[in-house]
Amino acid sequence: MATLPLFNTLGQFVAMNVPIAVGASIVLHSKFDSRFVLDAIENEKITVFPGVPTIFDAILKDLPEHSFDQNLRLCLSSGAPLSEYTFTQFQNKLNVPIIEGYGLSECSPLVTSNRIYREQKHGTVGWPLPDVDLKIVDEKQQEVLPGEIGEIMIRSKQVMRFYLNNPQTTKEVLHDDWLNTGDVGKLDKDGYLCLVDRKKDLILKGGFHVYPKEIEAILNEHPKVLQSAVIGQTTIDSNECITAYVLLQPGERARVEELKHYCAENLAAYKCPEKIEFRDELPKSSSGKILKRALKGSRI
Repeated sequence: MATLPLFNTLGQFVAMNVPIAVGASIVLHSKFDSRFVLDAIENEKITVFPGVPTIFDAILKDLPEHSFDQNLRLCLSSGAPLSEYTFTQFQNKLNVPIIEGYGLSECSPLVTSNRIYREQKHGTVGWPLPDVDLKIVDEKQQEVLPGEIGEIMIRSKQVMRFYLNNPQTTKEVLHDDWLNTGDVGKLDKDGYLCLVDRKKDLILKGGFHVYPKEIEAILNEHPKVLQSAVIGQTTIDSNECITAYVLLQPGERARVEELKHYCAENLAAYKCPEKIEFRDELPKSSSGKILKRALKGSRI
C-alpha cells in the first residue's frame, strides 16, 4: 500500500518501484487517513506497508478494539526513528514486524536496514545494504572506531553524481566517491548503525527533511519581524514540532495567526511552523550567533 507521496524518494522507490518490479498490486491513497488505511489493510488484504513513524503512530492510535482481520507480513519504516512505544505496541497488536531503515534522497534512497532473518535492534537502522560502503568519520574526515560518534559517509553506485546546477554544494558533499551525509551516528559492535543527531539543525517532519534556515528566511522577510530562530522540538509521537521564536521590529505588534498565515502563503505545508513564540530577545553567542541549543531547552 502506498500512502507516502510518490514525489518523495521513499515513496517513489519503496512504495511504487519495488512492487512494480516484482509484479505486486499497489493500493494508492492520495492522502493519508488512518481510518481509510485500516479499512484498506483489512479489505484489500495488504501484505507490505511502508511508512514513516507518524503514520504508524496514527494507525496505532486508531486501531479498533475488536479483532482486526489483516494479512500484513511486513512493515517498513524510515525517515525518522520510531518511538519505543510505537515499535513495541504496533508489533504486539498486529503481530507483524516493523523493519527500520535509513536513507536519503542523494542515495536513491535506502542505504541501511534491519533484516527479517536476523536480530532486529530497536534504536538502530540496521546494516548497510549490499554494495553500500558506510563509515563514520570525525571532523578531520578520519574514520572512527565502533561506538564513537561522527558523521555518516556513504559510498555506492546508487549515490548521486551531482546536484543539478549546484556545483559548489556538490563539491562540499562528495569527496573521492564518498558522500558526506550531514547526519551524525555511530556503529555498534555488531555493525548496526545508530542515528544520533543531525549535523546541523535539520528538522525531520513526517519523514521529510525541513531546513530551519529556509523558514527563517521567509519569516525575516515579514515587515514586522526583525529576527527569527527555528528549531525542531521532539514530541511524544515520534515527530518534531517546528517551533519558531520571533523577535519583532521595535514598536511592532503581531499575532501568531498572522505569521502562520504568512508562512502558509510562502512555504510548503509541512515546512510551516506549528508553534510561534514572540521573544523580547534571542540568546546569542559573543559573536552574535543565535544559540539554538539554548532555545531547545525552553518550553512553549
